Amino acid sequence: MILFSFVKRALSQLDRRATENLSYQQLSRLDPRLLEDIGLKLEDGRVIELNPSASPAADIPQAADSRAKATAAVEPKLAPEPQAGGG
Repeated sequence: MILFSFVKRALSQLDRRATENLSYQQLSRLDPRLLEDIGLKLEDGRVIELNPSASPAADIPQAADSRAKATAAVEPKLAPEPQAGGG
């Protein structure tokens, strides 16, 4: 059973490395302007992020806020109900 898990883990790592290598080969052939459009650049033969400090998780709240604003803009505005009693 231990041997099976070791082989499975090794095959998984080989698959991951092959996928990363293929992705790198495909990205390194792109025009620098196209790479910049997707937030990457080719530097010293390596594909690197333009803004590595920004994470995709940081964009999630902004996307939710923009969806809420878009929904609010589409929904019909209701006039406030008149207040009773005012004297």
